[in-house]
Amino acid sequence: MGTHRPRVLVLADVGSPSYHVGDEAVGQAAAARLAERGLTPVVVSNGRHLAADYEGLEVVTGPPLPLDRAELVGAHRAFTADPAAAERGRHGPAFEAIARNVGAVDAVLVAGGGNLASAFDWLLYQRIAHLLLAQRRGLPTAVSGQTLGPVLVDTDIAELAPVMGAARTIGLRERRSSELGRRIQPRDVTADCLDDAQFFGPFGADEPGAGVLSAGGAPRTVVATVAPPGPHVHPGEQAERFARDLVALHERTGCRILLVPHKGRIPGAGGEDEAVAEDIQRRARCPMISVEPVTSARRAAEAVGEADLVITNRYHPVVFALARGVPVLPLVEDDYADARIDGVLDRWGLAGRGVPVRTLDEGEITAAALAVWEERGAYVAHIRASAPDLRAFHEQWWDALAARLAADAAL
Repeated sequence: MGTHRPRVLVLADVGSPSYHVGDEAVGQAAAARLAERGLTPVVVSNGRHLAADYEGLEVVTGPPLPLDRAELVGAHRAFTADPAAAERGRHGPAFEAIARNVGAVDAVLVAGGGNLASAFDWLLYQRIAHLLLAQRRGLPTAVSGQTLGPVLVDTDIAELAPVMGAARTIGLRERRSSELGRRIQPRDVTADCLDDAQFFGPFGADEPGAGVLSAGGAPRTVVATVAPPGPHVHPGEQAERFARDLVALHERTGCRILLVPHKGRIPGAGGEDEAVAEDIQRRARCPMISVEPVTSARRAAEAVGEADLVITNRYHPVVFALARGVPVLPLVEDDYADARIDGVLDRWGLAGRGVPVRTLDEGEITAAALAVWEERGAYVAHIRASAPDLRAFHEQWWDALAARLAADAAL
């Protein structure tokens, strides 16, 4: 008779119409960590996931919750008043799917990301609903690799705090999130951890990027990942600025520039970051600046690992770069980005390295990149020295989390 492998529902924001490299990496990494430790992950998808990303894994679908704030809160309150009715479809297809998926597993894990925040309330309430229903059914629940806030309104805190308190553990990936978590839920359930995708993919920090240590004459590579701008900057102005600065960087270093989008529509280009990258390339009119379309989270992480320097205003390229021993210039656009990016830099002993992009004049992205470029040897040495302890810490987190879920699921 075979040993029972507890089934753990893994809730990450995967399978969205616009493929998000970081979210998909988190879902794949969390599932892999659980499977390595003898559990059976069951991944929740929004329905548009790539089958190849989750080969050999069970994937279930769940429709998103309403985007309208008033409708969302009303639907959630109706659900919490009578969760059992969700099984009968009385609260709509999204809550019916949550009930069905939770009813088929032994435990629930809310995997990492930046979605326990009021700015993403439809994702926040989706996670609260999963935790609440699982806890009412007596299933063990946990959270791993999350950012909390930095903005949470009182209404959302009132819904989140009880399910946090009933969870086995709440893993938060930044010190700032941990401080907020202890204020929201004084019960000692929060714990420090790393992003779930910190060591995602085939490369580790003990195998640094090919370019940094290469002895041959191959052109060095700078990977740039650029998200669309916030409302304070016109998209054309952003693209023009990056085009000029990246051309100047190429002229100063001789590096080829590879634009690696973080979000896109598969198959085919033209979505989100891909549109930004193509606009930058078009304006640059430089044969040494090219675009690699989004194909998979694994390939995006590999591209970062093959670079000599990464420039990005996205979060997960910073995570991928540090794990692979590649120096990174993080460009920070707002408080939400700063909370997450400075949080991961802090874990690697690099706090304060994020550069507020609003304060930069023309040419200053080039100057900031050149400053990192000139110190890349010391930067790589620092990352490589930090990696073993962080990798051990990451493994210990997953060992403890998996053991706790497995033991509690067996009760």
